[in-house]
Parts: sequence; structure tokens; C-alpha cells
Amino acid sequence: MRLDMYICGMILSAQTIKYFKSLSSQVNKGIASAQSTIPYMLEHDPVIRNYEFIRDVWFCSRTVSNTCQRHNISRTTYYQLESSFVEYGLSGLFWLPGNTSEEPDLEKLVLLVKECRPSLSQIAILRIAQGIPLTKDKVDIDLISRILISYGYGQSSLSSDPVFWGRVQRSLGMLQNMLKKGIKGRDP
Repeated sequence: MRLDMYICGMILSAQTIKYFKSLSSQVNKGIASAQSTIPYMLEHDPVIRNYEFIRDVWFCSRTVSNTCQRHNISRTTYYQLESSFVEYGLSGLFWLPGNTSEEPDLEKLVLLVKECRPSLSQIAILRIAQGIPLTKDKVDIDLISRILISYGYGQSSLSSDPVFWGRVQRSLGMLQNMLKKGIKGRDP
């Protein structure tokens, strides 16, 4: 595995990891309940929920006030979602639960050490990171653990997890790039 291919500089929160782990079962549940091979509605999915807010106003001709009351959101939230959708398209509606953080140097170090020495413990990786001036002030055991889990190297991970989480990281990196650029041809 090439490390540069997967590192996008995002340490996922526990809620985000839980979201991605359960996404497959949510899709299967959506397929079963819709009795269709295309699951349009996934319960409690933030992207679909955010799209529904905008669809209510744009396509169903409901007022913003009515939509906000119906979905129990503030008008400010609606206008922020609408603005993000207009500027970035569907990727503007994407939301990650919990806080994500970025420590690209520490991530690269942790993943490099884990690739070279797969049996090394988190404490050993912590000691290595504490010994390097670039990362010593930013590191703690919880952060090491979150980095490893964010890339599929958790304690109860399957052998295919690094590939899955690497693809998640790559997709999130592409999403970050799209959110930085906006859609060409749209007014700033």
C-alpha cells in the first residue's frame, strides 16, 4: 500500500467512524424497506436529510418558514445549507458527525511506523512520535488510537479494513478539495 495515496490529513471522530461503519447496513435497510435496488431514503442520513430541506422549498414550492417548522430547523440553518448547496453542489450538503482534526505530519509518521512494524503497540508508536521534534508537542495516546482507527488499524480490525478506510480517506480528501474550489461558473 502506498501511504501518499491514502493520506488526506483527516483524523476521524468516533461518531464519524461509527457513521461509515454503519453506512453499508443503512443502505441495505433502505433497499429492503423501499423494495428497490436504488435506496433513495436512508433514515437519519445527514446528506439526504439536508437535500430534503432544499427539495421541499425548490421543488415542492413550500415556503422556507413552513419547511423549517416541518423539519424542526432554524431558518438560518436552512439558508446556510442552501448557500452551501448552490456554491458546492451535493458535496456542500455533506456533513461529518463529530469533530475531525488534522495533523498530517503525525498521521504520516504513525502510518509509516505501522506499515513498517505492524506488530508495534500504540504505546511504542507514541514513544517514537514523542521522540521526533516535529510531532512531540501534538501527540497523545488517544490521538494515536484515533489515527490508527481512522485508517483501519484498530485493535479489532479486519485485514481488509486499511483498504476500506483508505478509500474513505481518499473520498474525504476529494470532498475537501471540491469544497475549497466550488462549482465553476457559479458567482462567488
